[in-house]
Amino acid sequence: MGQSAREAVRARWARVGYTSLGTADKSSVQTKSEAVEVVVLDSEEEASTAEDTGTEEAERHNLWPMWLVHSALYDGETAGTAGGNGICGLEVVLGDTDLERVYLFSFQYEMNWLLDLIPEHVQVVVTAQKGTVQEADGGRAARVRYRMVWMPPFSSHHSKMVIAFYQDQRCRVVLPSANFTALETSLPQQMMWMTPQLAHSRAAEQQPSRFRSGLQDYLQMYPEPDRELLQRLRKIDFAPVDATGAAFVYSAPGARTRAKTGLAQLAAQLDEGPAAGGRHSHYFCQSSSIGGPLNSRSAENPRNLFVHLMVPLLSGHTQGLPKSVKDCLGEKEAYALLQRERLHPYILYPTVEDFNECFTGWLASGWFHFHHSRTAATRNHYSSLRDNGCFVKQREYELRPGGRTALPIIRRDRVPCHTKFYIKFASASATSWNSLTDCEWFLFTSANLSTHAWGAPPSYQPKNYECGVLYTKSENVALRVHCAKDVVYASDSAWSDPEYFDAREGEHITVNLMTPFWLPAENYGPTDVAFCASDKPDDM
Repeated sequence: MGQSAREAVRARWARVGYTSLGTADKSSVQTKSEAVEVVVLDSEEEASTAEDTGTEEAERHNLWPMWLVHSALYDGETAGTAGGNGICGLEVVLGDTDLERVYLFSFQYEMNWLLDLIPEHVQVVVTAQKGTVQEADGGRAARVRYRMVWMPPFSSHHSKMVIAFYQDQRCRVVLPSANFTALETSLPQQMMWMTPQLAHSRAAEQQPSRFRSGLQDYLQMYPEPDRELLQRLRKIDFAPVDATGAAFVYSAPGARTRAKTGLAQLAAQLDEGPAAGGRHSHYFCQSSSIGGPLNSRSAENPRNLFVHLMVPLLSGHTQGLPKSVKDCLGEKEAYALLQRERLHPYILYPTVEDFNECFTGWLASGWFHFHHSRTAATRNHYSSLRDNGCFVKQREYELRPGGRTALPIIRRDRVPCHTKFYIKFASASATSWNSLTDCEWFLFTSANLSTHAWGAPPSYQPKNYECGVLYTKSENVALRVHCAKDVVYASDSAWSDPEYFDAREGEHITVNLMTPFWLPAENYGPTDVAFCASDKPDDM
């Protein structure tokens, strides 16, 4: 299955002269740069400015918890499969011969492919929604224990997670952006977050842990929680994760408890007030799918989950959670608030042209959903976002000033990303920010931009299972956001293996986070159209 995809890509692109890409002369690069406002994240001028304005502080330890997922289509058959320099294949995580048992959570499973990655002695526990597992052939499933979850129509067990236990009782938690299928791991750009191997300690059970508490609370939201897994986690030392300020955040369906999940939980975790000092707040969302408007039954006054609910709520400009959709700001009121309070929302979603021009073409399109032309309500919803400049797209490499580039970057250029990010930056500028200094909080999650994932008024109960990791800036923790391409393919990369640093609470830490695209992103142009699968079914 994966081989056929490679053959299709190679056939489509066999005549492309890759050696000539990314080598435009200086004048052509400057011309394109003038057309789009670009912030160079690693220029000498910007670096010196940061040094000049910064104050002397204690030595900070650098931590890198995120990885670009290796793909043979973009990186070659072997490059990065051993893990390192910010790129890692899923086979590196699941293929470790020191593993004893892995607990897997996902929306889709291709078990033959998955079991090929996992050593035969490793026990496998699968949590899945009924109907989403392609079972393994023959007797291969003997070492697999299934924990099937029944979900109502139009809801999903959408979480993506690995909890791995090793033979020495250590543990690692991994959050990949891909489900466990071969094509999804290879075609769209994917990333994963992971902890170092965390020590087993009897004393850990007596020590409070923010991250472990969130993880355990999530696991207890299942109708039949895995008591053995919960017990094992109690004896794992999560102090290195807690020292970074990381929180495990999640969504869960139903009303089994009064616990806050989804958007209600995120708002409680951040608990922000309005920005002070006249600074601009930039709220960035990248999602592989976008749901319909909050008021889907009415074509008038469309309200978007991100622009009309999340941004006003998370910026502290609403008095708690609105009790109904009608209590959310209307279209005109919301954009007036955004302008008055210097709030800038951005939604990164691929354009039709991205699929036309990227290395894999339309082969990656099946994982992206935004049905904005179905009804009058969805059409007005889309037009409102577009006309108010909310949509952005990936910047091409040619728009980022620099010299010649390695081939893998060109292969990834404009390839849509299956990741989901929600990030806040604060800066003095209304149009840009410095991703290395201006990040206030950063969420990497499985949750798309939809009410099924986040919940909505009046109940705020999500319909899906989702999970992610949230970082917030603090006195001891600084957040730097890099483009993974600058880290993975750079000859002078600053990346360092997280296994070699055992962070502890109170230490000064810089958490280096990554996205598969450059930020700030580029505004949609006059001819750009957000990709809609239902508009071009024959091209997929």
